[in-house]
Amino acid sequence: MNDYTAQRNKPIRVYSPQLLFQGIIEDHDSLLWKRRYYEPGEFELKAPITDHNRNLLRPGNILTLRNAGEAMFIEDLENEDTSNAKQLVRAGRALSAYFDFRRIGTPLNPTAYFSGPVEDAMHFLINFCAPLPLVELGNVQGFPEVVEFQATMKNLSSYLTKLSRASGIGYRLRPDFKQKKLFFETYKGVDRTLSQGVNSRVIFSEAYENLNEVRYRYNDQLFATEVVVGGEGEGTDRVYVTIGGGSGLQLRQGFCDAKDLRSDNLSPAQYRANLRQRGLEWMAGHCINESLEFKTDPTVNFNYREHYDLGDLVTAEKREWEQQVDQRLTELQETYEHGGMSVDPTMGDPLPESIDWRDE
Repeated sequence: MNDYTAQRNKPIRVYSPQLLFQGIIEDHDSLLWKRRYYEPGEFELKAPITDHNRNLLRPGNILTLRNAGEAMFIEDLENEDTSNAKQLVRAGRALSAYFDFRRIGTPLNPTAYFSGPVEDAMHFLINFCAPLPLVELGNVQGFPEVVEFQATMKNLSSYLTKLSRASGIGYRLRPDFKQKKLFFETYKGVDRTLSQGVNSRVIFSEAYENLNEVRYRYNDQLFATEVVVGGEGEGTDRVYVTIGGGSGLQLRQGFCDAKDLRSDNLSPAQYRANLRQRGLEWMAGHCINESLEFKTDPTVNFNYREHYDLGDLVTAEKREWEQQVDQRLTELQETYEHGGMSVDPTMGDPLPESIDWRDE
């Protein structure tokens, strides 16, 4: 058992938006701490209504757990005083959701052009926006994935998530409370699947008694094998790029309207490369959604955060269904209640909460 999972009833440390220590919450009834690989995670906290808790759990304040290496900020408040409960409820997102507050570009310089490694692209976009307090760029890891695009006044958080999903590179804002800084970091999970022989393997299976309450989902309603990207121009003068293909029932076509991409100061090849990148982003959002969700004890056979962590590729076996899945841990929900802790992993890409059926 590592230091992290040993603390089943974790005290919550509270900081101001300037990373100044405010105090500790120890009497909470429950805490759901959901970590995500491709996008900001989220939390929900329930605690008794006391002056101490109300003073600490204010909008914008930051919560963290010991040895977590991550933090989340409060943006949703609710106080309940009913016959069933008297408690305060606080919710919010991981610090990387600060990027949701920014748009790429300014009215005087609205369009970002980039060609190169995805990590550098993320750094470039952050620098292209209005500065966020305390945020500093960490070291690049040298991942080989490359990208070419232009983006005009796009939401920074959404675009970072698109780049993350298309490349398999995760990102986060890591707080350093001593230096009073937030470091932007990129990272990749480790391949711990049964099929590889380099790293220690992690297998979730009923045979190992670490696979409980399993839920498997598959959905291909949004899946496309080909997309036509339409750029600038009208009629026969419009520029089109096609990505993918197929035939018969294996051909699933889509259209991506990219008229916002302009060819100004770009060669024809560069402009088509930008259209192609937009198409790849579109395809990444129109893939087969396949996920496996389950519950596990964080110390049975494999210790959470020691033997496996967010972003790792692992194996799950459900023998009754004759199913073996090798996928990335894209979400990990830590649940603290009744003096105990459990972990609910999600492998693969869970379905979106709603499907937008409007023509694109």
